[in-house]
Amino acid sequence: MHLDANTPQENLATLYDAEAIRAHFGAAAKHYDAFSSIQQITANHLTELIPHTTANIKNGILLDLGCGTGSTVQNFYREYQGHCIGLDLTYRMLKNAHGLSSALQADMQQLPLQAQSIDLLISNSSCQWVAPKLVIAEIQRVLKPGGYAFISLFVDGSLPELKQNLSLQHRMQKLPSESLWSKIIRETDLFLEYEEQKLHLQEFVTSKALFDSIRGVGASISPERHKYLGKKTYKAMLSDEGNEKKLSWRTLYLVLKAPAIKTAIKTIGVEMIAEGMTETNSIFKVG
Repeated sequence: MHLDANTPQENLATLYDAEAIRAHFGAAAKHYDAFSSIQQITANHLTELIPHTTANIKNGILLDLGCGTGSTVQNFYREYQGHCIGLDLTYRMLKNAHGLSSALQADMQQLPLQAQSIDLLISNSSCQWVAPKLVIAEIQRVLKPGGYAFISLFVDGSLPELKQNLSLQHRMQKLPSESLWSKIIRETDLFLEYEEQKLHLQEFVTSKALFDSIRGVGASISPERHKYLGKKTYKAMLSDEGNEKKLSWRTLYLVLKAPAIKTAIKTIGVEMIAEGMTETNSIFKVG
């Protein structure tokens, strides 16, 4: 299905093929850590925002949305004194996970978790793959009163270097804008405690290294991902002559807080937190 300028941004991710996303990221699982340099940069900045506001929920339940292998935030897992659950669409990513207490294979747009069950939620460079309205609604639903969500994600304006290439223009994922994320959050009961936009730059020695870095983390999903480029076009794309050897990632950082409403909440143990489990939607111990 083709995405064009008239596609409503709220619905962007509903047009993506979840099975293709699972396949691409699954194939990248074994070497993800070797290529996740931009994800490490965003994770470092994201986790710097966390300690100042979460001292009172250090022994609670943490959920990492789109955790991948967990490598980029594993240092924070070690510092956190509670139970760390990693959630990802891709089983093979979770099998290579680092530092998690348990892992859950599921779609972040339909979390198989009880309402008001999560003390602290983090998501590093993952939410751009899904529909903003759906994932924000789920974050609002699962956060406990007074709970926090710390999110980094890539937004519209990223990778202008690739958009200069006519052969790639229709193969690039259309990312939701910063203004859309802000608008959707304002429509919820969540408080937007902090918002920041940063431009992170990656530089490469060769064009091949640039494209290897994208494929290496599984981020090669696009509306025309199966369309053959052709040998001549592919060779020109990897040529160092006339091609930019850098990538600019426009990154949005968000800190959200659930209202501290006093409601009757059923006390549950970690083993009871997941509901509606299936064979492909299962929670398991890591390590």
